[in-house]
Amino acid sequence: MISLVGEATIADPCPFQSKRLLRELRTFIRNDADRAEAAPGEHDDTVMAMGIALYVRDKLAQDQRRKRVN
Repeated sequence: MISLVGEATIADPCPFQSKRLLRELRTFIRNDADRAEAAPGEHDDTVMAMGIALYVRDKLAQDQRRKRVN
């Protein structure tokens, strides 16, 4: 899910107009246990929400493609 956020920011960063999301993306790290999360004292709620939204978008698009094939 988090990889979708990374892919989206690389593919086309312009759609991300939320200052809050951009601020949280700047402080989003991989910790010593290789877990993606907010840096200590920071937040990651909007990063996670964007990840969920992108995941749902991709699943809905897959469903639509399956319906067209069948």
